[in-house]
Amino acid sequence: MSVIASIDVVQRQGALKYYPYVLVIVDRPDNVEVVVDLINDLYSGSVSLFVIKDIVRQIMNAMESMTLIIGGVAAVTLVVAAVGLMNAMFTAVAERTRIIGVLRALGVKKRDVMFLFLIEALALTSIGLAIGLPLGLTIGALLVSYGGFSPGPTGRVMELPITIELSHLLLVILVPLLLSLIGALPPAYRASSLEPAQALRQE
Repeated sequence: MSVIASIDVVQRQGALKYYPYVLVIVDRPDNVEVVVDLINDLYSGSVSLFVIKDIVRQIMNAMESMTLIIGGVAAVTLVVAAVGLMNAMFTAVAERTRIIGVLRALGVKKRDVMFLFLIEALALTSIGLAIGLPLGLTIGALLVSYGGFSPGPTGRVMELPITIELSHLLLVILVPLLLSLIGALPPAYRASSLEPAQALRQE
């Protein structure tokens, strides 16, 4: 249990001969640096000062660094996912070569074949987003609610409101869709470039 009292009250009670720590509250935020310099001058550096503003700044710097790290991991993950999608689409083209040949022989244009594979890539990405977005939001809400990964009071480090900005949500949706299109372009172009006769002879 902690008791906060003024210096006068503590001195009258005679409870302490010294003060293990003192909480100093300034009248204005602008006076923080002045008070810090004054205390350092009075005690010649024999006391340790912890300024809330500095602690908050350190926390914010740590959060910014963590944001950059998470952003880097997310970027690498997106690139890997795009490459994986491209490989999957190349496999799909190889497995459907005869079907592509039949479609081309029936008069389906090259751009239509290419469009079919691009639509398939967008559909796969949309399914992933439909599963990943709610799952990510749920996990994020749980981590915020239980800061220490514990449901008990000791695990709840702090309560933070969850805010979702529309611009960030759109970015999370549009960037994977764009990367899926970029990754699907080479296999889609390859599929559209197959000649009907050559595709029909493919085993």
